[in-house]
Formats: sequence, C-alpha cells, structure tokens
Amino acid sequence: MRASTIVMAVGWLAASGTGGFAQQPDPASVPDEGSELAAMEAVETAAFAAKDWPGPDSSAYSPLEGLGHTDRARGLRGDMLVYELGSGGLLGGHGRPGAAAVDLGRIRLNGFDIPMVINPAVEQYMSLLSGSGQKMFSRWLARTTRYYPIMRPVLRKHGLPEDLVTVALIESGLKYSARSQAQAVGPWQFVERTGRAYGLKSDFWLDERRDFIKATDAAARHLKDLYDRFGDWYLAWAAYNTGETRVARALARTGAHDYWGIRESSMLAEETKRYVPKIIAAALITKNPERYGFTGIAWQPPLAWDEVEVPGPVNLKAAARATGVDLAAMQELNPELRYWCTPPYMTHYRLRIPQGSLERFRKRYKPKARDQQVTYSRHLLKAGETLSHLAVKYGTSVSALLAANRIADARRIRAGTRLIVPVRPCGGGPRAAAARANGHRPPKAAAKPVGRTVRVEAGDTLWRIAAEHGTTVEALQKRNRLKKGAVLSIGQVIALPPKKKRKGK
Repeated sequence: MRASTIVMAVGWLAASGTGGFAQQPDPASVPDEGSELAAMEAVETAAFAAKDWPGPDSSAYSPLEGLGHTDRARGLRGDMLVYELGSGGLLGGHGRPGAAAVDLGRIRLNGFDIPMVINPAVEQYMSLLSGSGQKMFSRWLARTTRYYPIMRPVLRKHGLPEDLVTVALIESGLKYSARSQAQAVGPWQFVERTGRAYGLKSDFWLDERRDFIKATDAAARHLKDLYDRFGDWYLAWAAYNTGETRVARALARTGAHDYWGIRESSMLAEETKRYVPKIIAAALITKNPERYGFTGIAWQPPLAWDEVEVPGPVNLKAAARATGVDLAAMQELNPELRYWCTPPYMTHYRLRIPQGSLERFRKRYKPKARDQQVTYSRHLLKAGETLSHLAVKYGTSVSALLAANRIADARRIRAGTRLIVPVRPCGGGPRAAAARANGHRPPKAAAKPVGRTVRVEAGDTLWRIAAEHGTTVEALQKRNRLKKGAVLSIGQVIALPPKKKRKGK
C-alpha cells in the first residue's frame, strides 16, 4: 500500500467571523436525490407567486441603507463599490459597448472576487433567503465550512475567482447526492453529457460528478470556457444554468450587451432570470450571515482525510470496519462510489479514509470472505443471448457489462464467452436481481417477521445463516416459506426458528 496525507485547512472561516463548529456534522452523505432542491424550489415558487418580500427600500436586509436606486453607480458605501442597473445596462460592466471599461471579474469588492451588484432583483432574493427560505438556506450555509476549503483551492489553481463556490452552493446546497429533475448530479449539478465532456466518468459503479474535487475541477474548466466566450461572469453563470447556445441566441436577438439586458426579454426561462440574482444574494449573505439574521448555525467541521492505495475491489464496509467509522462517513469521503464498493475492473483504488486512521487501517484492513463476494457474478453466454438480455435478467445495464468486461464492441461477443456481470452490491439496487437471474422470484414479504430475525448481507447463504445461528437449512426454508434452491437477496429479512427450551427450564 502506498499512502499520502491530505489535510484540508480552514482559511476562509477565520475571515467569516462565524464562530465555532458543531461537534456532530450533518454530512452530505445523507441521501438527498433532490429533496432539498425541491424544497427550496417550492419556497421560491410560493414566495414569487405571493410576492412575499419587502420592497427595495427596506433596511431590514439591504446593504444599501440610505442609498436609493438610481440610473447610475452611486459610489462607495464603506469599502463596497455599488453597481446598479441603469438605463444603459449594468454600469461598471466588463467593457462591452455601452458599459464602463471596468473588469468586474478582477475587482475585489469588500472581500469579493466576483462582480457584485445591488438591485431590486438581488434584494428580493436576499429577502427570500433570509425570510421564508432561511431554514433551508441555514442548512446549506452550515456546509460551507465543510466543503468550501476543499473547493476554493481548486478554483484558485485554475486562476478563477474563489467566490465562484457560491455557484455550487446554489446548485446543490453542497450535497454530493443531490439530483435534479433534469438528472443533473452532484455538488455542481452536471448532466451526464456535460460531465463527460469535461472528463467526469459515470457508469454502473461510480459517478465522478459526485466527487467534490473532481467535479469542482470540471466546473472550473467549464466556467472558464463560458467566461472566455462571453467575457462576463453573469452571462457565464446564465449559460451554466441554461446552456451557452441559448444565452448567445438571446444576446443576438435582443441586441443586449449583458445579462440584465437579456433578463428583461422573453428569451430566458424564469429559472435563469432568477439564477444570477440568487447567486449574488447568496454570496452577500455568506460573507456576513449574522447581519442577515442567520444565527445559531451548526457550522460543519472541514472534511479531512488520508489516502491509501488498496488492491481492488474494495468493500467500503470492510474499510469502515477497519477505521472504526460508519458506512455513511466512508461514503462521504468517497462519494463517487455508488454502491459501497470499488469497480471490479479496477485492480487498485486510491481510497480516502478518515484522517489519522492510516496505521489503524493498515493493521485492521482484512476483508472477510463475504466482503470479496459482493461485486459481481459470472455468466457463460449462451447462443442467442445478448448484453441487453443479460442487463434485463440481472437488473444491470449494458454500459455496466461493457465496462466490467472491458468490451469495446458488443457485436464481437460470441456464445461461450465468460462474462463478469455487475450485481449491485451492499444493499444498492434491486434486491431481487440475483433471484431473477437464477429464474426465481423473490419470496413474498410477510406482514412482519415475528421473533428473531437476521438481515441478509453480501455473501450470505442459508447454510451460513443456519450455521451461525444454530439451526438447519430445512428449518429456515420452512420458517420463511422458501423453496429448495431459492436465492437470497441482499437486505432480505430472514426469520429464525425460535430457540428450543432446555428440558427442566
């Protein structure tokens, strides 16, 4: 094993003045699948439908106390340069025709390295996030101290503004498991096509869109490409949300020179019209949350880990057992893994383990036999069978079969070929995949097993369960109404026969 240590420091927190950390984090490893995103979207929809926000002159949330809105920049408020929406577009723009020749992307305003503007659209979102959206946004803010220290150095490496982390905050709430209705995945919400274009692998076993470092690196390159094309961060953000073709078309058809110009047209969807103001508002609040009513937040400790190269396939349950943490913690460190184990086609895997547990891991990482039996089955291809048939039969996918067997062209497979068949391990995927593959239907679930029970784990058989619990295979079959030769599925609950009472007791 070759090992190295990754230490994530918290430089950003010291400047934010947000206080200490909570002892127990609310890790992003909790399954999300879009629930938080849907909840925030519902808050937004309700607020905008009811116009549930104060007016632009309210001083309850606006950093512009005493400054009214005008058609030109009003100057300085403290050390913050105020840009406002004027009749000629956004004053202080990127140097496009009709705008002042000032490069907002490289001006640091009150600690910001992204362009900031205060206008009614931004104020509305500041009000929403600190009002009806405060409960959800507080949870998102709590994760910034956990993941921003990981993401900021990646942006810095690409020479980009570090405050672009706010895009990920708005996209996903910093949940690696976040999935949108459009099937965008991960902290930066990449759809599969765009992720693949920027080098993010996604197959049956892993999804690099979920990894904070890899996804941030891809997002940095994507955002840089968009900025290079449009020369303006607001247009780049809009393109990140809706696609660069749509933004380019809106600019061409409206004759506008900036985001605010096309925002007033019908060329953008409502989501994109809200997207940029939401990022600006979130950035303003994140820099000074207490000012906007965000107090008592349980700030998350930074994520820190060691890395160790382990022969594959690696079962995360065995790795968690070796380091003394639960599966959720191990999954959060290795979020690209979809089913609690590394891909069987990888002979080695660079595993992240909790910081400080390297020696413990080296001494205790001894996978049990059942840990090595969870990743795949083998199948002898019969005449007439295709990969599509196998995918349906085993509850997997053609792409997974191709990847597991390193097959470039499915048309070259012939009968008699022995194939590795990925079966979703460790509780992931359909429970009855193995049963279907062997021609069995999963046993009908009883109302609720009474008495002693055991939940089937990877590698379990009736013989093993019987041996461990002092009973027989026949007794288990009778107790659970299982036919001879029935295949167990991971997660299935098996009722154990009652213990026999000793004579005289």
